[in-house]
Amino acid sequence: MKTIFFACAALAASGSLHGAATLTPLTGFGGADGWFAPGESGATYLTTGNTERGLAYNPVSGDLLLAGRAGGSAVRVLDPATGAATGALDLTGVAGGTFAVNMLSVTSAGVVYVGNLSLNVSSDRFKIYRWENQSAVPTVAVSYTSATGRLGDTLAVSGSGAGTQLAAGYNATGSFATFSGDTTLAGTDYPVAGILNNDIRLGLGYYDTDTLIATQGGTWRVINFDGSSATLAASPVTTSASERALSLTNLGGVPYMATIDSAASTVRVYDVTDITAPVLMATGNNTSGTLAANSNGVGSVAWGAINGTSATLYAMSTNQGIQAFTFTVPEPATAAFAALGLLGILRRRR
Repeated sequence: MKTIFFACAALAASGSLHGAATLTPLTGFGGADGWFAPGESGATYLTTGNTERGLAYNPVSGDLLLAGRAGGSAVRVLDPATGAATGALDLTGVAGGTFAVNMLSVTSAGVVYVGNLSLNVSSDRFKIYRWENQSAVPTVAVSYTSATGRLGDTLAVSGSGAGTQLAAGYNATGSFATFSGDTTLAGTDYPVAGILNNDIRLGLGYYDTDTLIATQGGTWRVINFDGSSATLAASPVTTSASERALSLTNLGGVPYMATIDSAASTVRVYDVTDITAPVLMATGNNTSGTLAANSNGVGSVAWGAINGTSATLYAMSTNQGIQAFTFTVPEPATAAFAALGLLGILRRRR
């Protein structure tokens, strides 16, 4: 019984009791339902034409950023409470690639990085552009060639300043590239034995500075790397075969991973205290009606503002609009009472 008590207490301290977390629509985002549907309120920057793939939150400005190609390449600034466009980043000198802008990431210091999409890095350079802040003129942080193929469907970030590192997954081989630095980033390719083509292409995030989690759907790939080589650490099974874009954060001392299903737009949040065995904590879907197909399986998930034990969460399956939620975990005291209640049930069963 003592073992059960301590197990419950530890679970309560983490705030990770099953059924305790909630994922609720962010009322006011795209209207009352927390879903900014393509074309809603006359928004020409959000379409069903496969033009929007990159989404990120800037913790310094408090804005949501959207990379898209409707009406020409743009990185738009969106109101995080409503989804309405309030401005755009300067794109002076941004050109080239199959898509000049595709995915984006923002550091904790508010530095914005936007990658293009290159279908063949050996002949068409993969570029990442850098904005010191949202009012800055962009500079080229990465101009990369490699013997490997398509690059730029994902772009994950870790750290800031000189400790900044970006990661992007290739399609044709089981490999990824990292780019380290600040204003100019140096690239390194990592092949990973034991995984399939595309396994690092559609979903990618940093668990910590030397661990990535990636997927093309079906399984997550937990990958450790050390500056010269990478190894597959685990392959937990995804809840859905079309669960792809993902993002990680830390809330109340607990690491969480959010994902979006590229077919149904269902959003899921997992406790990843043990990254090899994600525990589903909450599920939500603010969409309605028949959704336009996301045949490429692309999109983005972005954690927003954190307030105590709550965090805003944005999720976009391409062609299906942007959803916004509030994810909340219980206060430690509340979780502790829940754990004691569980202990009481276990005692009665004995």
